Amino acid sequence: MSSAQSAEDLQIELWRLKKQIQRLEATETNGTSVVSLIAPPTEEISTLYQMLNQEATQAACIKSRVNRQAVQTAITMAANRVMQYGPRMPKNGVCVFTGEVYDNDKIQKVAIHFSPCKPITNFMYSCDSKFHTEQIKDLLTMDETYGILVMDGHGCMMATLCGNFRKILFRMLVDLPKKHGRGGQSSVRFARLREEARHNYVHITAEHCCRLFIDPITNLPNVSGLIFAGSADFKDVLSQSDWLDARLKKIIIKHVDISYGMEQGVQQAIELSADVLKDVKLMKEVNIIKEFLDNIARDTRKFAFGLVDSARCLEMGSMQTVIVWEDFPYNRVCKKQGDKEYVFYRNTVTGQKMFVDTDIEEKENDVDVTDENFVEYLVENKKKFNVEIVLVTDNSAEGIQFCQGFGGLGGLLRWPVDMNEIAGFMETKAVDSDLEDFM
Repeated sequence: MSSAQSAEDLQIELWRLKKQIQRLEATETNGTSVVSLIAPPTEEISTLYQMLNQEATQAACIKSRVNRQAVQTAITMAANRVMQYGPRMPKNGVCVFTGEVYDNDKIQKVAIHFSPCKPITNFMYSCDSKFHTEQIKDLLTMDETYGILVMDGHGCMMATLCGNFRKILFRMLVDLPKKHGRGGQSSVRFARLREEARHNYVHITAEHCCRLFIDPITNLPNVSGLIFAGSADFKDVLSQSDWLDARLKKIIIKHVDISYGMEQGVQQAIELSADVLKDVKLMKEVNIIKEFLDNIARDTRKFAFGLVDSARCLEMGSMQTVIVWEDFPYNRVCKKQGDKEYVFYRNTVTGQKMFVDTDIEEKENDVDVTDENFVEYLVENKKKFNVEIVLVTDNSAEGIQFCQGFGGLGGLLRWPVDMNEIAGFMETKAVDSDLEDFM
C-alpha cells in the first residue's frame, strides 16, 4: 500500500471515528446504566474480562431492582464483546459501549465495540448516565500541531493548526505611536516614548507566546513548530528578543511576510508556509480544491459538481477523485419494488428530495428500503467505484467556497464528460420509458 493510499484510508477511518463519537454523544441513555470501556493495547483481554465480572458481582448490591438489572446487563454485554477479541488484544486497543438507550421513545439495548485506527494511550472504565468518549476523542487531534503568530503594528494574533482544524488562541490590538509626532514635542523624547511602546508590545507578546505555546505541566512546547508572520519587522525583533523563551526559538520553522493581519493574516501565513506544512491535512484540502477550481476555470470538462452530476459520473465509472464535505447533508435512499430499484437523495436538514435518473412517487407498500448517509455510502462502496475520496471541511476560504458554492460535492474525472449531453440523454430516456408504460 502506497503512502497516499494509507493517508487516505487513515482519513476515512478518522472520519468514521468522528461520526461514531458524535452518535455516542447524542445518544439518550436510560438512567445510570451504560458502560464505557476504553482499553489500550497494553491491557490483557483476560484481565478486562475478570474486571468486568467483578464489577457485575459488585452491581448486585444496587438497591433498585430495575437499575441493578440494567447495570448487570450492560456489564455482561461488555464482557461478551471483550471476549470476541480474545485471546490477544488488538494492536490499537479496544472500545466497548453497552447499555440501554432510547430509540424513537423506546428503550433498546445497544452494544457498540471497535478497535480504533490509532493506538489508545489511557485506560478508562465508567458506568454512568452517558457514554464517555473523551479518551478516543483525543485520537482525532493526534496530528502534529503548529503554532502561528501574526504580528504587526496594529496588533497580534496567535493560533494553532492541527490537521484541518484552525483555532484562534489570542488576539490583541495596539495603538503604537507613529514615526512623526505633533509640533512642539521634543524629537528625542518622542523617539524614546515610541521605542518604549514598541519594546513593551514585543515584551507582552513574548509573554503570551510562552503562556500559550509551552505546556505548564511538561515545561515543553505544545506545538511541533512555530510560524512567525507579519507585515513589519516585529516578527523578526520578537524572534531575536531575549524575552522570547529559548524553547520556542528552537522550534521556529519559518518567517513569512504577509499583507494582512488577524484572521486573514493567519490564513495567508498558512498558504505561504505550504512547503513546511505540506503534510498538514488542511493544505491537502486546499490543494485538491484549487485543482478542482482550476479545471472549472479552464473548462476541461474533467470535473463534476452537485449531487446529480456527481452521482451520474460515479455510476458511469468516470469519477477518479470524489471531493465531499465531511458534513454533506444528504442521505441516499434506495427502494426495491420487485425487480426494480429506485434511488433518490434526501436532504437531512430541509427534507428536500433530489431524484437521479428517475422521478418516482413514494408508495406506501415500499419494501426493502435502505436509508444511509451519502458519505458513508461512498466510503462503503469506495472499491466498487474505484475512486479516491477526499473529505474536506469549511475551515479554509477554499473549503467555504466549495461547500457553499458547489454544494459540498464534486470531483475530478478520468476523461472529459459533457454533462449537458448526459442530462439530455437521461431526459429522453425518461420520456421513452413513460411512452412504453403508456403503450
